[in-house]
Amino acid sequence: MQISIFIFLALTSILVSCETTKNNTQSMQNEMPLKNTAYWTGGVTYEVFVQSFYDSNGDGIGDLRGLTQQLDYIAELGVEALWLMPVHPSPSYHKY
Repeated sequence: MQISIFIFLALTSILVSCETTKNNTQSMQNEMPLKNTAYWTGGVTYEVFVQSFYDSNGDGIGDLRGLTQQLDYIAELGVEALWLMPVHPSPSYHKY
């Protein structure tokens, strides 16, 4: 149940952000022509839930140090940008 809620929330946030980016890009193009294509229009962005990605200290919870230890692996996948989910203290599992 929690996994399906997490997947739903992740997909919803991706769809909303894609629409926002599309609208922002269109308004920017109307105001001022871009010389180079913006990185977010053609690059691969990888969303990382840090808490479950890679544990560097063996406590069973992923952390930023674990993420930085795996940057070479992420780059090999062709990822050009990382989108980190919240990492601040929170009473909920997903840190929102």
